Amino acid sequence: MEMETSNRETQIYPLSKGKRFVAFLADFFLVFIISFAFFHLAVYPIVAFSSHLYEEQENIQVIQKERDSTLYGNGLLFYDDTKSDAKPTSFSRNLTYTCHLYASSVVGGNRDHDVFIVILLL
Repeated sequence: MEMETSNRETQIYPLSKGKRFVAFLADFFLVFIISFAFFHLAVYPIVAFSSHLYEEQENIQVIQKERDSTLYGNGLLFYDDTKSDAKPTSFSRNLTYTCHLYASSVVGGNRDHDVFIVILLL
């Protein structure tokens, strides 16, 4: 008994450019979503725990509060006390306000806000 060999060929037609582009976009977004989830669920917590990130953030906040209290206490940094809350809120805004006061004191305004004279008097 002889086996019969057939000459059957399977034709695979290529996808059109539009379907290949849609498949590429689907792969891209799928990999993006999986990598985003993997980073936030596995990588970031491990790195934050191993580098003591949260303790460092607390230390930075304590150091910034000490810096601010030193600057405000010695009259080296001013804040706009004409507002309703009348307490320092933003370091960068208060630094800009202090620079404005210093520039106006140099031009001929009130010398009470001249930071360099205050430093010399200490």
